[in-house]
Amino acid sequence: MRRLTLVVVVLMGVLLLLWLGLRGSGSLTAGDTPSPGREPGRRAGLELQPERPEDVGARGGADAGSTPSLVVAPTEAEGVLEVEVLAGERPMPGANVRLYWRGARDPRLDEMSWRLASTATTDARGRARLSSRPGGYLIAVHAEGHAPLRRPVSRPHGEARTSLRLVLERGHSLTGRTVVAGTNEPLPLVELVLTAHGGRLDRGFEPDAPAEERVYATSNERGEFRVEGLSSGTYMLDARAPGQTREVLLGVELPAKAPLTVALERAGVIEGFVVDAEERPVADAEVMVSGPTTPRQLTTGEGGGFSAEVSTGSYLLSARHGAEAGSVDKLLFVRAGQTVRDVRIRLGRGAVLEGRVLARATGAPVEGARVSVRPTGRPGDAGSGVTDRAGLFALKGLASGGYDLVVHAPGYSRLSRRGLMVAAGERFPLELQLEGMGTVEGQVRDAAGAPLPGVRVVGGLRWAGGWGSAAESRTDADGHYHLEGLAIGRVDISALSEGADLGVSQSVDVKAGEMTRVDLTLQRTGTLEGVVRTARGSPPSKPLEVSAYSLTTPSSSSPRPERIALDPSGRFRMVLPQGSYHVLVSSHVEPPMREVKVEAGRTVQTELTLPEDSGDVLRIKGLVLEPDGTPSPHAWLMLSLEGFQGGRGSGAFVDGEGRFSFSHELEDAKARLFTATARNGGRMGETQQLVKRGEQEVVVRLRPGTSVRGQVVRRDGQPVRGFVLAVRLPGLKYLAGLDTLEFPGDRFELSDVPDEPVTLSVRTLEGAIGEVHLSPSVGTTAEVTVSVESGATVRGRVVDAATNVPLAGVFVLIRGQALRSSRTSADGRFTLENLSSGEDSLEFLASGVRLGQRPVKLVPGQSLDVGDIPVESRRAPDAGVPW
Repeated sequence: MRRLTLVVVVLMGVLLLLWLGLRGSGSLTAGDTPSPGREPGRRAGLELQPERPEDVGARGGADAGSTPSLVVAPTEAEGVLEVEVLAGERPMPGANVRLYWRGARDPRLDEMSWRLASTATTDARGRARLSSRPGGYLIAVHAEGHAPLRRPVSRPHGEARTSLRLVLERGHSLTGRTVVAGTNEPLPLVELVLTAHGGRLDRGFEPDAPAEERVYATSNERGEFRVEGLSSGTYMLDARAPGQTREVLLGVELPAKAPLTVALERAGVIEGFVVDAEERPVADAEVMVSGPTTPRQLTTGEGGGFSAEVSTGSYLLSARHGAEAGSVDKLLFVRAGQTVRDVRIRLGRGAVLEGRVLARATGAPVEGARVSVRPTGRPGDAGSGVTDRAGLFALKGLASGGYDLVVHAPGYSRLSRRGLMVAAGERFPLELQLEGMGTVEGQVRDAAGAPLPGVRVVGGLRWAGGWGSAAESRTDADGHYHLEGLAIGRVDISALSEGADLGVSQSVDVKAGEMTRVDLTLQRTGTLEGVVRTARGSPPSKPLEVSAYSLTTPSSSSPRPERIALDPSGRFRMVLPQGSYHVLVSSHVEPPMREVKVEAGRTVQTELTLPEDSGDVLRIKGLVLEPDGTPSPHAWLMLSLEGFQGGRGSGAFVDGEGRFSFSHELEDAKARLFTATARNGGRMGETQQLVKRGEQEVVVRLRPGTSVRGQVVRRDGQPVRGFVLAVRLPGLKYLAGLDTLEFPGDRFELSDVPDEPVTLSVRTLEGAIGEVHLSPSVGTTAEVTVSVESGATVRGRVVDAATNVPLAGVFVLIRGQALRSSRTSADGRFTLENLSSGEDSLEFLASGVRLGQRPVKLVPGQSLDVGDIPVESRRAPDAGVPW
């Protein structure tokens, strides 16, 4: 059994856990400088850690030393992480220190690529030097008699030497029992895996670590377990046992207040057979089971049979054997303990996705690019390959259906294509052009114009095309920073003072092969300390978070703040730029809010009181069902309540069992009209009922989808060699890219279209566009022809009506064409392409607020420059707390 992570203690300053980890800068102690012979080279901190194909993919096991090393190991000339390890206040000699590079997150399987970058042993002073290039890492310290310490750390770009001080502790124990959910009966021999949270870096993902840096344990024959030597902090606990579903607890705190109970549901089972076109069983076929958790791959037995244990949820099943493939034509919903039998997957001719990967800038083939696909909208590995010297690839044996494609190549931005639709035996040719990387640099100053050294600057879509991380730099003595190797696209560049929870941000368009300058002005910081109490004066009984929304900084320059969790006593602390803020408690029916003013260098106190449950609260528990009565997992839901948010709806996805909840405090006892509209694919449903105070249940049953078959033709008679199609609903005109699918050739077939008026919008690979309106009916297949022609282009600049200053970050839309939208760049300019002809209206929005509009007349093939468009610049209201 391995042991977990230790607490990081800050000595001689504050060691911060920020978005990309723990770090410090400067010398360890005054005057303590490495010898000239060991000083990093002139290029230290400037050469980014490259991502090579060999460094991609989750590898390594639970055994120490099993994580593979980087293909190109770093040297001290390229940069150093200097670590000082203490036990209490004394140096810790002989500690083993390992530095793991945090590589790309595989979007197919949601797994991280970890590689060992450097190892070292601390000297008599408890110090170690780890060669490392700029990038994101995990550091692990192992010392006899102490709990292992594991924490994320960042090596900023442009910094030759990064310093870090860590303090070991003796550790804590975690005890508890594993039981059967619902009965509380002891469940023996459950495998437990503990992974430490990496702080804000892990928001939106389950915490991750190399397999050898996790902790493993097993409950005994009575279902009891005890894990020793764990450091303080928050962990994810992953519990698994044969015949039971996987149970994941994301917020296990140490030291623990009480023994932990881990309840596992009985697993559902899917049983079936894979057969060929003649209904003969197929042995050794590969079966993919894609659902709400990590996808599973099975192999059929001699009789073609397979059996998969699954948790509650919906599943997509497919199979392949050689060049043949097949899939189940609908999702299967499985409940805990339920067995779904006699599922048959019939194999036929497999489809092929094939083509070339080229560099957009030069047209040259890209060798060694990894091309991978997964079922559209679901995790899974449907196939992958690497391009040859000519940039060619072919992914064979695909079942009919939709696929999402991702291309990774060193030195290029990641490319994604969604909804590639293939039929049985069809070949889908693709030409994939990769963009290069871009650079952002600039200067950070204070309000008086003086440069600010040592400021942390973060942003971009990862240094080298990875997944889930941002680039990081530190300003030098002149306040300059430099971020290179950024994936292209619109990104936010943020600057934060040391220890601050909020800074200043600016949006920028990163362009391939270009350097974009972004200068930032950062206010001095103050401290906000507060406490949240119930009306009776006690701390909240459940975990809550607090956010601060700036009332001083323009919305385009104020990044969305991190939520700060309350401690057990209900207290919180934030370091914020000076200015006025709305402080808001989240996750509450009627969240209390307080306006505070933060002054530089000072601490301000505030208190927020949670209102008592007066009994005036409407609580709705709901369920979305498929047409056959099974739950509809992850359906999109729109809710509206008479008198709530001015009648506007709130939207969210239901959970994996089709359930949702809604709460709102009512001013009086009168009944109000409540409307719930749900959508999952082309199945839609709506219910309306009168509701009042108290708890009520709502069920939304979806109607079946319809079928549409069609052909795309050009008005000029030219052939159509592929196109993108989108299904639009009248009430969702601003959801760009809704249900976007891509087809080869000139024909399409849709099997899940809403049974109400819809618009099918088409854009060919050559840029011709067209659309057709129809009202399909359940039980029939609508036949349509979509005629396309060259599209129009509109460009212009958005400026402030009062000052004539260009406005960045404004959304520009064509009112009747949801697929076309743009966002103004730093100079206020925008371009909308491939627009349908006719009279229409440009609309300008910021944070959901309409700033203005301009009528336009669009002509096929015409490029229309509307010039400067003055709009009323006003701050949009702060976003509310999601229900």
